[in-house]
Amino acid sequence: MVVVVSEETQAISLASGGVLDVGLTPTRLRARLNQLFTG
Repeated sequence: MVVVVSEETQAISLASGGVLDVGLTPTRLRARLNQLFTG
């Protein structure tokens, strides 16, 4: 699992299990992390 935040655009991306989610909001990132950690 990798969380990437662009310094230039502040875009948030999450890579996990071969899937890349791009353009996440902080709220959506939190929800995805909760899903991944709690199953």
